Amino acid sequence: GDAPPQRSAGPARSMTRWTARQAADLLDAGATVILFDDLPVRHMFTSDELDILYETLLAETPTSEQEREFVSLARWKPAEERWRAWLADFTPDPESRTLMQAALRQRDEVIAAYERQWDASQRLETLAYPLTIAGMLLSIVAFGHLLQWMGKGLARDDEHAPLAAKHVVVSLWLMLGMSVVDLTWTILAGQAGVMREVNPLAARFLDTPLQLALFKVLATLVGFGILFAWRRRYQIQQATWWLCLACVLVTFRWVIFDTMVN
Repeated sequence: GDAPPQRSAGPARSMTRWTARQAADLLDAGATVILFDDLPVRHMFTSDELDILYETLLAETPTSEQEREFVSLARWKPAEERWRAWLADFTPDPESRTLMQAALRQRDEVIAAYERQWDASQRLETLAYPLTIAGMLLSIVAFGHLLQWMGKGLARDDEHAPLAAKHVVVSLWLMLGMSVVDLTWTILAGQAGVMREVNPLAARFLDTPLQLALFKVLATLVGFGILFAWRRRYQIQQATWWLCLACVLVTFRWVIFDTMVN
C-alpha cells in the first residue's frame, strides 16, 4: 500500500531557528540561558536567581530548601519536573564548575566591599564631629600663631633669633596635630568612598590604612626633622611659616568638606 504522508519539517525547523535566535540574543545581552528541547527558553539576569542556580548545581548534596528554590526558578509548573530531574542527574564539568565558582566569588567580593564601605561610612559619621572640632581648634590656634609670628617678624638672614626658632618649634607641633587630623580624615573618607586621594603616591596605599599611615608618618617626620634641624635659618623659618599656613588651609578644607557631606 501507499506510505503514510510525512509531516512537513518546515514549522519545526522554523521554531528551532526562532528559539536559537532568541537564545543568542539573550546571551548577547548578558543573560544566563536554560534551554530544554521541548520547553520555552528560560533566561536569568538577576544575581539572586543566578546565586540560587549556581550554588545548588555546585552543591554535592543540595538541601531540600535549595532544591525547592532551584525548581521554583523554572517559573512554569509543567517545567518543574524537568528541572528536578536535571538537578538529580547534573554533574558540572570542570569548565562549568570554574565559571560558576568564579561568579560566586565575584558576588562575595562585591558584598564584602559593600559591607566594608558601609562600616567605613558609619565610622566616618561617628568620628566626623570630633574631628571637625579638633580641626577647627587646631587651625584657629595655628592661624593666630602665624599672625603673631608675622607681627613680631622673622629673623634676618644674618641674625641669631631664639624667639623665631621657638616659633618654628610651635609651628611644627601645630602642623603635627593638623597632619594627624588630615591623615584620619583621609583614611575614613577614602574607605567610605566619599573622596579620592589626589597624591599619586598616597593613593597607592589608600586601600591599606596601615601602609598609608606609615607612608605619611615617615614623610612627615623626615620633613619635620629637616625643619627642626635648621630652625635658626631664615629660609627654614620662611618655609615653616608657609607650610603651617598650608596645613591650616588643608584643615579648613576638611571642615568645609564635612559640612558639605553632612
